[in-house]
Parts: sequence; structure tokens; C-alpha cells
Amino acid sequence: MSDSVTVGITGGIACGKSAVGRILAGKGVAILDADQVAHEVMAPGGPAYEDVRNYFGETILNADGTIDRKILGPRVFASAEDREALNRLVHPHVRQVWRSWLNVTEDGGKPARGVIIPLLYEVGVEKDFDCVLCVASSEQVMWQRLQERGLSHEECRQRLAAQWPVAEKMKWADYVIVNEGTISELTRQTESVWQTILEKEK
Repeated sequence: MSDSVTVGITGGIACGKSAVGRILAGKGVAILDADQVAHEVMAPGGPAYEDVRNYFGETILNADGTIDRKILGPRVFASAEDREALNRLVHPHVRQVWRSWLNVTEDGGKPARGVIIPLLYEVGVEKDFDCVLCVASSEQVMWQRLQERGLSHEECRQRLAAQWPVAEKMKWADYVIVNEGTISELTRQTESVWQTILEKEK
């Protein structure tokens, strides 16, 4: 095994990327979630906050000045132009954070590190990692999970349309986990794939 294997974790919306991250973290893998980093860089005082606020206006803000993602989300998923603008304003800061984190954790001697990046292929950073792990589910299962989160039919359609098809990500990924069963099944599959990664990524 490499002294510092790095894995980009991606996949479709509602496919279980965060769950896979938690399972790997339980096995001692250092995990960073780019979505959480995006929340932080858009928080008041964060490097993307003012730019996002200036572009989208005061209507996306809560009373305390924080960005209301329940307002911002539907807007960016309904408009390709707004979505591209948000990505342009936020993604460079997110990328800077996780690249710095990889450097710091490498210096700290972490043998295995993963970064969860939903738009990994869309923003073209797959070459930054030793390998890519895709977490996938069928469109029917993704749709069902999104509706269980309270999204309307149109909101589900918009979110699924905003990313590469999962089948495409599966084709490009080095490793694939299909998450359509129980958490126990997902855990077993994740542990098996991870063992393969450790054996091959030397």
C-alpha cells in the first residue's frame, strides 16, 4: 500500500456517498466532505460569502445574515446560469481547502484519505487522486430517496438533470459501490471494495 493513497469519492445524488464516507472513517480513513466545506466557505466571514450574497441578493439570506440553502437550492437547480455562477463563486475555494487538507494530512502521516466530491467529474478534478470510487444507485432508487426527503417531482427532475448520469460516472470510476440495500449490505460492500483499493493502489 502507498504511504498516502488518496481516493476521490463521487456518485449520484442520494446514492449514499456520505454513508460510505462514514463507513470508511470508521476504518481509520481520513475523510473530508466537499459539501460541508462548501457550507463553511459560504458562511458569514467565509471566502465565498460576499460574492454569493452580491450575486444572488438579500432574498437568499436568513434574518441572521446566513445563506438560506432552502431558498438558494431551488433557485440554482431551476437555472443553469445561476448554478454555473454558484459553482464559479464557490468551487475554487472548496478546491483550495481540500487540496490544502490533503497536503496537511499527508504531512501528518495519514496513510489513506478520501474526499467526497459530488461534482468530481463535472469540475474535472479526478486526476488529483490516486483513484476514484463511485457510489451509485438506479435512477428509480435515487428518485425515491429524494422524494422521501420532501422534494417535489420537478425538484427531483432538476437535481438529477444537474449532474452527470450515474452510469457515466460508473464508467469512468476505478471502483464502484452500488447502494440499493440495507446499511449492513452497504458496509460489507464498502469494506470489500476498500480492501481491493488497498491491495491495488500501491
